[in-house]
Amino acid sequence: MGLITAMTLTCGIVLAQADLPNANLPGNSPTLPNSNLPGPVTTDHPVMLPNTDTSGYWPAEWQAQRAQETNNAQWMAMHEATMRLAAKAAEDASLARADAANANQALQQSQQQNQQLQQQIHELQQRQSPAAQQPQQQQP
Repeated sequence: MGLITAMTLTCGIVLAQADLPNANLPGNSPTLPNSNLPGPVTTDHPVMLPNTDTSGYWPAEWQAQRAQETNNAQWMAMHEATMRLAAKAAEDASLARADAANANQALQQSQQQNQQLQQQIHELQQRQSPAAQQPQQQQP
């Protein structure tokens, strides 16, 4: 019975050590999040925190960048509005050309009708003239 207890205790210790195989090596700590990554820890690329300096170069640079982005957005809005107006003007010009063509066609039709009516009036006057002259000749 003592032998079984000793073997169980030995297996438990081996399994407990298997949880952290590199726990006793330098640079490994169970409390640091990435401490078990392979390779050495570099010190030439430290973690950079956001710059909270509000008195120097970067705030002015950010402000200039924001102003440029605002200007770009305003320019793009004006460009889009100009393009919409140009498209509307082109559409209106096309409609005006169509209206002018319709008016020109109506004018030509009206001139043709006027010429036809003038010709009919002239023919009627010619028919009536000989008829008016004939009764005058019969009276004497």
